[in-house]
Amino acid sequence: MGLGKSLQVVTLIHTLQTHPRLICKNRPIIDRILLIVPVNTLENWKAEFNKWLINIPKIVLYDFSSTGSGARKTLSERWEKSGGIMLVTHDTLSRAIKSQKNEDAAVCFKRVFITPGPDAVFIDEGHLMLKNRNTDISKVLFSMSTPRRIVLTGTPLQNNLHEFYQMANWVDKGCLGTEAEFEKKFASKIMTSLTVSFV
Repeated sequence: MGLGKSLQVVTLIHTLQTHPRLICKNRPIIDRILLIVPVNTLENWKAEFNKWLINIPKIVLYDFSSTGSGARKTLSERWEKSGGIMLVTHDTLSRAIKSQKNEDAAVCFKRVFITPGPDAVFIDEGHLMLKNRNTDISKVLFSMSTPRRIVLTGTPLQNNLHEFYQMANWVDKGCLGTEAEFEKKFASKIMTSLTVSFV
């Protein structure tokens, strides 16, 4: 709280959306940005975008979670075609991907959210969503093809190196080795150093 994460994200997204050629000279343009947030912060994120980007017509904000389930496929297709920022809670996203009874909607959601997916993904409070690889949301996040990934958290090393490893591994798979290698090379040494008393 109070670290300025949301304003930094709004600023970065504004730059990506309004100056695509400047940012992406020889790479595909970043048109579709997915922002996955906890349900209790959804309204705060909408307020931040409305506060800072209200007079910038180039940036379109979609709210997948607040849209009725029958209209979500249409909304997703509009976002896929036109670009912009898609806000979604992690619960809504995992339910849409996992338990979609409508075959057309299931294919659409897998295409726009998983493969090929959005151009960039931001996760707010990522340590909560990624810490357990067996949860539905974690499975969805680790199945995404999107290479541009940012995890936001105010507690990256708050007594839980496993959460830190999962976040780093999601952003850049294998950057810290396997979980066993990370445990041996880093985590065990850090935890041992915390128990050493300095006299």
